[in-house]
Amino acid sequence: MKVLMSCYACEPDKGSEPGVGWNWALQAARFAEVWVLTRANNRSAIEAELARDPVPNLHFVYHDLPRWARFWKRGSRGVHLYYYLWQLSAIPKIRHLHRTIGFDLGHHVTFVSFRFPSALALLGIPYIWGPVAGAERIPWRFYRELGLPGAIHEAAHQIHNRFARLDPLVRRTALNAAAILVVNEATQHALPGAVHQRCQIVSAIGINYEEVNGVACSQAADGLRLLFVGALVPRKGVQLALEAMARLDASRGPITLTVVGDGPERAKLQALASRLGIDDRVRFLGSLARSEVMQIYREHHVLVFPSLRDSGGFAVLEAMAAGLPVICLALGGPATLVTEDTGFRIPAHTPGQVVKDLVSAIAYLRDNPEVRRQMGEAARLRTRNVFCWEQKGDILRELYRELAALHEEPEDVHTDLTSSQC
Repeated sequence: MKVLMSCYACEPDKGSEPGVGWNWALQAARFAEVWVLTRANNRSAIEAELARDPVPNLHFVYHDLPRWARFWKRGSRGVHLYYYLWQLSAIPKIRHLHRTIGFDLGHHVTFVSFRFPSALALLGIPYIWGPVAGAERIPWRFYRELGLPGAIHEAAHQIHNRFARLDPLVRRTALNAAAILVVNEATQHALPGAVHQRCQIVSAIGINYEEVNGVACSQAADGLRLLFVGALVPRKGVQLALEAMARLDASRGPITLTVVGDGPERAKLQALASRLGIDDRVRFLGSLARSEVMQIYREHHVLVFPSLRDSGGFAVLEAMAAGLPVICLALGGPATLVTEDTGFRIPAHTPGQVVKDLVSAIAYLRDNPEVRRQMGEAARLRTRNVFCWEQKGDILRELYRELAALHEEPEDVHTDLTSSQC
């Protein structure tokens, strides 16, 4: 079986979108011949990894806009417009590839977003769209927690979601897909009703089996060590964790919080910790390599992840794999990963209520180390049994087999598809 996979973001040993692209491609290559279309700036990391650990069935095709058409992109600035143009500019390349190779299936993986079209919609073969996400919403009562820039950004995000449903290219991508993988019901409901029966809910993120079996968290009795891992942006809710830290009764035992990650909110969060009088109990470590982060999990007891909008939550999965119970909000991706046996899912009604419930959950885990240990072990087992990448590969194998049966070789694979209109 020959599969063309679209993975704009795809890089080994990464979390977030690059890790999703890389690991889904690896799983597909277990049972299919896979060509991955990705950005040229991923090339050095990919080729270095394949030199160390070759994957015979995995081939990469690199594509970028011409230099004159991408000079304005700097890091994440302009990334959404660039990605949209990248998909459109890739259409001639994938048509040429199809004429040369003759793919049985297509599979769009990253970006993991329902707001953008996929070039695969114009290739004329059955394709999978997803996993896709992005329809999650921050409850309006929490907009003040975001600050003015964060609130404007969130409002723009929701406006983008609304207009994306009217984009003819996005609708074409959804309606042409033979199957759609969605990460939650919110995203499914954001798609045209005609495609709901083709949707299957599957988490976009996973963990390697070796990481689940080889990690054990510390349970030393020298106080409770809390951890947050993620980008320091308003929607991650780190300010809520800091406010909870300030309200905890330190006389019942020392509690510390380690913050791993960086972003535009770091200086504000450090200033907030100082104002709350807890800067001696909060460490900001900045961004770390993934290998260092995995070691950090082993040195802590509980992950506190009060994200207000998150489709996935790689940090949640990694912490669970390390045997840490997780305290998160009952919103988005983290709420689908965590159960009552593996941590706390705090309802998000108001900021004050969330801070109060964070204090209660943290205090309970501090005062009940045996429950903490049991939750951590349940988290590790749940990760192994439900969220290992190998299990996603098994899902793909069955889905690919079903869709391959729909593929009928065109009379002339050289047929020009330019007659397809949006």
